[in-house]
Amino acid sequence: MYDYRGAPLLQGFAVTADTKSKGDEYEFTANPLPNWRIAFNASKTIAVRSNVGGPVLDELVAYMDTLMAGPAGDLIRFNSDYSASNELRQDWNPWRGQYTLLKLQENTAASELRKWRYNVVTNYDFAHGFLKGVGVGGAYRWQDKVVIGYPVIPDPVHPSLASFDLSKPYYGPSEDALDLWVSYSRKISEKLNWRIQLNVYNVGKNNKLIPISVEPDGHTWAAARISPVQEWMVTNDFMF
Repeated sequence: MYDYRGAPLLQGFAVTADTKSKGDEYEFTANPLPNWRIAFNASKTIAVRSNVGGPVLDELVAYMDTLMAGPAGDLIRFNSDYSASNELRQDWNPWRGQYTLLKLQENTAASELRKWRYNVVTNYDFAHGFLKGVGVGGAYRWQDKVVIGYPVIPDPVHPSLASFDLSKPYYGPSEDALDLWVSYSRKISEKLNWRIQLNVYNVGKNNKLIPISVEPDGHTWAAARISPVQEWMVTNDFMF
């Protein structure tokens, strides 16, 4: 079930939908040398949303549209000073716009999912010479672009009934990351092995924001999240 929470002025109200997901996954592993391992995997995911809201909620929304288009929508929200921005319908319009988008997306692929993801992992362990016991490796991760908004098709008569052009989506950026590690292992005793490893995640990544939704102009960010930054970790393992 898909749960969408609307504008803040409708706190606690949820719109449900059914979602059917399907996908494909591909994996490849190889050992070019006895101590060298390579693994690759790719996944494709598609989710189709249906039954958004249901007939009872559709009936309620249609009833509210009638009220908000009439005198009830003219009611004042905050004080006795009338202005178009202070009308009660200004509480309704943001949620109604999101509900319209969800209804338009029925029986289409959910836009929040990244369609493709790829991962490549490799590691080499030195078995001879002065580097015996040392291991080096890395991993590359890639995620497809994702839909973060659509152009608005305004309704000059009923603003709350504005529609969206699903044929021209706005996309957020694809993302990738590189991880590197180095390790050293040796036998401490006949029954005890020791391994120390340094991992560096998201190599070269600094603080930045990634858009997750945009305004109808397609350029102004409506919301963003913090990008993962470079991190490191040291682990010690004792095996017996």
